[in-house]
Amino acid sequence: MCWGMMVTNQDWMERKLEEQRRLYEQYGKALERDHTGEFVAISLDGDILLDRKMGKLLRRATDTFGRDNFAMARVGYEAMTEWMSAAYSHPSASGNARGRTECTHSLHRQRL
Repeated sequence: MCWGMMVTNQDWMERKLEEQRRLYEQYGKALERDHTGEFVAISLDGDILLDRKMGKLLRRATDTFGRDNFAMARVGYEAMTEWMSAAYSHPSASGNARGRTECTHSLHRQRL
C-alpha cells in the first residue's frame, strides 16, 4: 500500500462491490438459466466454480483462487450477491467461531 494515499474502508468496499458486479455480469449472468439458486465463485480471470452449499464453495474458491481473488454470488439473487461480496471479501469481516458470517435478513434471500 502506498502511504501517500490512504484508502478508506468505504472506498475499498465500493471497489470490491463494483468488481463483484462486473464479474457477475460478465461471467455469472449466463448461468441463471440452468443454475439459479446455486452459489458461484468467479475468479478475477473468469474461471467458475459452482456448488449448492455456500460454505463448501467458499472453501473451494479460497483454495483454488486464493483469498480475495474471486467474487462469490448466489446465481439469480442480486441482494445476496451484494451482501456476500461485502461479508466475505473484507479482511476485517467477522463471523462466528468457524469464521462464517451469517445473515437472516429476508432481503438477502429475495430473488430477482
